Amino acid sequence: MFGCFRTGQANDPDLYVAGIAAVLAEYPPKVIEYVTDPRTGLPRKMTFLPSVAEVGEACEREMAPIISEQRRVARQSNEQQSIQNKQMAPEARERINEGFRELGQVLKAGPLQQVSKGDD
Repeated sequence: MFGCFRTGQANDPDLYVAGIAAVLAEYPPKVIEYVTDPRTGLPRKMTFLPSVAEVGEACEREMAPIISEQRRVARQSNEQQSIQNKQMAPEARERINEGFRELGQVLKAGPLQQVSKGDD
């Protein structure tokens, strides 16, 4: 990204690069690539070196739809689980619970005996 701008005038170039790197390190590669790409990011939108704050703001803008999608998926998953829980009739839930209780008793009783089909 830095090579896309005219000569920079940061007071301390090493500190500037370290600051930008620290900010970028907080974001996923997809966001970093978008913000630093000369076709889509800050090099295309700015004519001078961006400040650390401007890099952070650009990253936050790119993260907003990602966070929104993550929240939507989580909300949808929670809603689906809630619907599934409500749709199961109490009788069905009780049958399932009873099956687990019976299975627990069988497992506590010891090793299972294999029964061949011809022994009926």
